[in-house]
Amino acid sequence: MRDKQDGTYHIPIINCKHCGAENVPVSVTGPLRKEGFPDIYIWECCKCEHVPEDDSWIVGYASEDELIAIGWEKEE
Repeated sequence: MRDKQDGTYHIPIINCKHCGAENVPVSVTGPLRKEGFPDIYIWECCKCEHVPEDDSWIVGYASEDELIAIGWEKEE
């Protein structure tokens, strides 16, 4: 995990202040679409689906390879 986001380490890792999960990657819901507006994506805790209140929940950034190494699976 890295402190700053870059091209490889781009997945936010949070400590969820709602359910207490620590060092979990965010999940993304979306895109939500409405004519005349850009698509939106909603970040949420992967455990409880609570939307983080602000960026202070982010504790670092992970790469896909790191997540796979700790047991997450990539769906093909």
